[in-house]
Amino acid sequence: MLANDRDVISEHARLNFEPVTYAGGNGESRPMFRMTAKGLSELAMSFIDDDAREVRIRFLYAFEEVAQRLARTDKTITDQLHALERREMPSKLKGQIGSILSRSQSSTR
Repeated sequence: MLANDRDVISEHARLNFEPVTYAGGNGESRPMFRMTAKGLSELAMSFIDDDAREVRIRFLYAFEEVAQRLARTDKTITDQLHALERREMPSKLKGQIGSILSRSQSSTR
């Protein structure tokens, strides 16, 4: 993937598969790739055995859970903003009414 002629593929590999090393069982330095979630999902979706299928299924459920959490957070923030607006509305109205009354009293003097 890193040497692929298609820019999209080589860039994806560069961003999602980092070449690193680790110490093997005998202490010898061995090569490996550190993968992002995008890299894992792309790689897993290219395989068709049951292990890959299980990775895809687990990934899809995890993705859905994160999406639901984000939606709940967004809803919570929106609800908090609406509650704040409802609490502030009477103060704004009192200020506007007070301003109108003050102007009308000034003009009658």
